[in-house]
Amino acid sequence: LTSNHFSYILMLRTLDVFSGVARVLPLILGSIGMPNLIVKIKRNQKFEHDKTENGWELLRPGAPVPDDDFSLEFVPVLIGEEKEITGSEMFRRAILNKCSSQCMLDYLLKNSKVIPMELQGKVLVFAATLWLDGGYLAVPCLYWSGGEWCPDFVFLDGGWHSNGVFVRLGA
Repeated sequence: LTSNHFSYILMLRTLDVFSGVARVLPLILGSIGMPNLIVKIKRNQKFEHDKTENGWELLRPGAPVPDDDFSLEFVPVLIGEEKEITGSEMFRRAILNKCSSQCMLDYLLKNSKVIPMELQGKVLVFAATLWLDGGYLAVPCLYWSGGEWCPDFVFLDGGWHSNGVFVRLGA
C-alpha cells in the first residue's frame, strides 16, 4: 500500500468485530475529532454485489438497513462553489455525514421507486462501505443509466465532482 492508501486505513483505525457489533475507535480526520461509533452488523452479511468474489477485500462493511421504517437524506458531496475535491476529502466528508453503506445500495436497487427522480443524473455515494482492490480503495455508488439505477464501485484515487450525493438515514 502507498502512504496515501495507508492514511485512509488510519482514518478507519481499528475495526474490532465481535458479538455482531463493530466498534470503531476514536478517529481524527484532519483537525476534527469524532466520538466512538458503534454500528450493528448482521453476521455473515452478504452483499448483492459482493466484490470478494472478484478478489477484493472488504475493509469496512458499514451498517445494515434498519428493520424499522426509516427516511433517507441526500446530501451533496461538494460544499458551496466547489467544483471538485480529492477522494480522501470525499471519504472524510462521508464519515462526518454518516453516509449509508452498500446494504442501503442493495435495498435501493430492489426498491428504486423510492429514489427521487431529481437524483437521476447524480451519483449516489454509499461510502460507509470501503473496499480494497489491488491496493486501490473504492466505495459503492449508484448512477442513472438507460432508464435505471446501476451499481458501480468508484476508486478514491481520483477527484469527486459536482454530481456526487451522499445517502444517509434521515433524522
